[in-house]
Order: sequence, then structure tokens, then C-alpha cells
Amino acid sequence: MELSRTLRALNNPPTIRSTETAVLLCPPLDFWRFIAHRFISPQGVDLVEHARLLDLRNVFTNGARLVFLVAHHIARSDCIEFFDGPIQWTELRSLIPNNVAFVSFVCHSGHWAEDLRDGRGAGPVGGASHLMSLSHVLIFLDYWLAELDSADFFKARDAAMSKYLSRPFDPREVILDDARSSTRSG
Repeated sequence: MELSRTLRALNNPPTIRSTETAVLLCPPLDFWRFIAHRFISPQGVDLVEHARLLDLRNVFTNGARLVFLVAHHIARSDCIEFFDGPIQWTELRSLIPNNVAFVSFVCHSGHWAEDLRDGRGAGPVGGASHLMSLSHVLIFLDYWLAELDSADFFKARDAAMSKYLSRPFDPREVILDDARSSTRSG
């Protein structure tokens, strides 16, 4: 998975609690709102829907140590779409403090994650995934957030991946993915 490729192991992986974590959901989630609230169990996590650039700045100012960004990559550009409009990758990169772990769930964002990771010396960085639908990103995030309070960043990710991949089949996930496809094409 692209996320595993872009996350570099550290000698002293950070232990980050869910209460030090923010999840920014940029897409207009009117259809997905119930999924976000069902699968991202708040557990003290700062969940920001319809995330704007100002919201990103605020989570850094408010002391988030781990930020998950769920957003859309605008095709044939270097822009990520926040709820209030596109932002160039270079501008976004300049806003992310070195001491914050940053994981983006943005289509085709692996090269941006590598750029961010290689340009700084601290904090894990990762990028995924055009391989996961939005509903699956939210399910995976729920597993990862649940593991944060009992393991370091990487062990939490690995435990979450194991649970995500071995979870029982839920036919509602297929319905969610089908609904997502039909809302995009219609």
C-alpha cells in the first residue's frame, strides 16, 4: 500500500494520543456525514468537516501532533481541494510544522508525502491513496485512531491495517461504494 511506502520508520517513533489528533475532511460530506460519525469514533479526536485552509492552520495552532487530511486532488494540477477552494501543494507544505505527524488521504499524493518527508527531519509523514474509496478511508482511520492510545504511531498503523484487512465483510460497504459511484456520475 502506498501509505506503507511513504511512511519512514523512525528510531524513536512518536506516541501520539487520539486527543492530540485532528482529522480534516475537506470534501462536501453531506452524503458521507453519517459515515464519518459512525466510522471515526470521536474518542477525543478533533473531527473537522468541510475543512477549510483556516481549519488546517487552527489545528496546528491548537497543538495537534497528528493530522489526517482527507481531500481531493484536482486532476492535472498541483492543487488539493479544501472545502473553500484549491490550495497549491507548495503552500500547504509550508504550513505543516516539522513536529507534526501528517498523513494525507488524497488521490495521487504519494509524491507529495515523499516531498514533505524528505524536506524535513522530524515527524512521520505519509500519503495514500487512490486505492481506497472514501468509505474505506474512514473505516481504516477509525481502526488507526482506536489503536493510537495503546501503541506508537507505526505500531498503531500496523495494528489498524491488520484489523482493517481482516475485518468481516460488511455488505453496507459495497452499498456505500455503489452510492458514491452513482453520485459522482449523476
